[in-house]
Amino acid sequence: MLSIELWHSDSGEPFSMRLFRPTPPVSVMAGYFSGITFLSAETELTTSRVVLIRLPPTGRRRTAGAYLPADASLAADLAALGRPISDPAEET
Repeated sequence: MLSIELWHSDSGEPFSMRLFRPTPPVSVMAGYFSGITFLSAETELTTSRVVLIRLPPTGRRRTAGAYLPADASLAADLAALGRPISDPAEET
């Protein structure tokens, strides 16, 4: 497990990231990012899932934001970036 501790440069609020390294030859790391958020008058703890994928050197890079739209297929996005995987939604 890779642990990364981060602090906001202005407020000093802590954030942390935990990534789990799979055994080779997998090119994916998954984990979570957590810290506080201000959604109301009180601060609340929030956690987000994180997936890091190593792309081949010849893979086409995006020039737009890295967020995947809600209706998009992760499998199709990875295939366009040079990492084809099967899409469970397309399997019967």
